[in-house]
Amino acid sequence: MTTALSQCRCHSLRDTSPFSIVYLLLRSTDAVFPHNIPLAKENSDMTQYAGKLSDGYSQTKWVAEQIVLKAAQRGLPVSVFRCGNISGDSRTAAWNTQDFILSIIQGM
Repeated sequence: MTTALSQCRCHSLRDTSPFSIVYLLLRSTDAVFPHNIPLAKENSDMTQYAGKLSDGYSQTKWVAEQIVLKAAQRGLPVSVFRCGNISGDSRTAAWNTQDFILSIIQGM
């Protein structure tokens, strides 16, 4: 994964787009950290975890964060939000029926 990302050539957004980008927000998860790393920190060097991610979901989240961080290095203002568990909708109560927390609540 790191090799493919390092070979990525990004061009200035101003050169390729007629639109102005003010800010880039990425909603990510803590899946970018391997499961067996209990004390991973937000400011950790994420490249050290690339080879330790075992599933496609974690790997794609990791790559997405790396692309956003590369954009930040090139001057685009960005924020990455790693949400914990997101519960059901406050109006409709819609929730992923496979969610572990929902299963616990339903079992009570």
